[in-house]
Amino acid sequence: MPAAPVVEWTFEKDVLNSPIPVLVVFSASWCRPSRDMAPAIEAVANELCGTIKIVEIDAERYADIKSEYAVRGLPTSILFKGGQSMARRVGAFADAESLKEWLNAELIKSSATSYASELPRATTFKLSNGLEVAVISDHRSPVVLHTLWYRVGAADEPEGLSGVARLLEHLMFKSQDDLAEGEFSKIITDLGGVHSAMSRRDMTAYVERIASDQLRPVMELEAARMSNLRLAPGEVERERQTIIEQRQSSIVLDPIMRLREKMDAALYQDHPYSAPVISKVDALNRLSRKDAMRFYKRYYAPNNAVLVVVGDVTEEEVRAMAESTYGKVPPNPDVRPRQRAPGPEVLAPRRVIHKDPRASASVFLRQYVVPSYVTAQPGEAEALDILARILCIGPSSLLQHRLVRGVGLAVRAWGAYNSDVVDHGTLVMGAGTSQRNLPAIEAAIDDAIDDIRANGLTDLQLARAKKALLADHIFAASSQMALADRYGHALANGRTVEQIEAWPTNIAKTRIDDIVRVATEYLDPRRAVTGWLQPG
Repeated sequence: MPAAPVVEWTFEKDVLNSPIPVLVVFSASWCRPSRDMAPAIEAVANELCGTIKIVEIDAERYADIKSEYAVRGLPTSILFKGGQSMARRVGAFADAESLKEWLNAELIKSSATSYASELPRATTFKLSNGLEVAVISDHRSPVVLHTLWYRVGAADEPEGLSGVARLLEHLMFKSQDDLAEGEFSKIITDLGGVHSAMSRRDMTAYVERIASDQLRPVMELEAARMSNLRLAPGEVERERQTIIEQRQSSIVLDPIMRLREKMDAALYQDHPYSAPVISKVDALNRLSRKDAMRFYKRYYAPNNAVLVVVGDVTEEEVRAMAESTYGKVPPNPDVRPRQRAPGPEVLAPRRVIHKDPRASASVFLRQYVVPSYVTAQPGEAEALDILARILCIGPSSLLQHRLVRGVGLAVRAWGAYNSDVVDHGTLVMGAGTSQRNLPAIEAAIDDAIDDIRANGLTDLQLARAKKALLADHIFAASSQMALADRYGHALANGRTVEQIEAWPTNIAKTRIDDIVRVATEYLDPRRAVTGWLQPG
């Protein structure tokens, strides 16, 4: 069916009150571009009938509508949804396909942005001793997640103490002034809760999930071990052996992790990120109880921590409990902002080849040094997020099409933008293949990046990537742990709640030019290390 004509007295009914989106095309019979676009309009109107309505307005006869919507050139296409103008395009579309692509892109963008506006929000405050607190209320069930994030990780370890951050993470569950070894965990279990901990390059976090009416005793326990760690003889040695076993199972026996550890050393060189989070055995064996306690007293303090509480609780309740528990812990006057040297500038491509008899197949890996959300200029990190989604993340990525579905160079392809760090982020791409395909995979990846630099992206590629990112962001909000991780990582790394919650808006307004610019500037072989894992 052709686009329906609209007259002034039916505009409100046919456009503003329409239950489905409406594309209004302002045209005129004397305008050749308008006439040339007519076949495309009719084809799309037929194909999308019931999903979107397309109407035409004679801009000469209905000058009041033309003036109200500031139509300056003909033809002008304006997309309406829910009675509101949401996008416009001046000029004719070349064909039906380009018109349909533009419509799909704008509709995807609109839907994702509107969903993101419904996300939960955090309220924040700071105690007098410097502890930062964020509260995200979620009253769907009587459960609360209590997470305490210290601004210290493997990258903060003093020279000669590699591994002490992970060791201390384990030792925090050992003896305190008033608790014997194992008693902390027993109390949490008796309260009906579960607990865990994690250490990364820039932070260490302690997590408890508990019924909301048991939040206060959990706060009392965490506040106590912030300053009362004792460590009885033998505890350090037992946990050292536990971590050595972890390293053996998760790194030494995993060929890909061995390759990545070597690539990090080549990529970061003299920067602290070159050191592994789970340190090597010889370094772990050098650590003593004295080393752990010195590290603990230096970094474990309220003014070096962020408390994030998610669940069936209000800000007022958390504030009262935090002040009566954590508020009693004195700050450490020696806590200072991080001052890390940036490390040497990467000026040449680097390559690591790791041969391992345990490898069942060959693997290609590429890591680029790129800005993190902390170090990026405004808009850069969001553009990198979208670039990674289009290039290497998910079943519709360019690498999936070019390496797996296309010529079958690889059996799988993947990627990630590692951005939740203080200093250098990385954009990682990988593919699993047979050994003989590694050079061809490397060439295909380079071609895909060069194609983005030279030819850019389509509006539909951009819109689909934004929709996927925002959908993941929205779905994650249903998980208390994902919300705690979102705010805890960012706040511990020095970002603000305002920056965290502006992410959906910033993603939505990112343009193709922004993505091409970061691809050109940061996906430079001189900023990368390439790794080949080969069996044998």
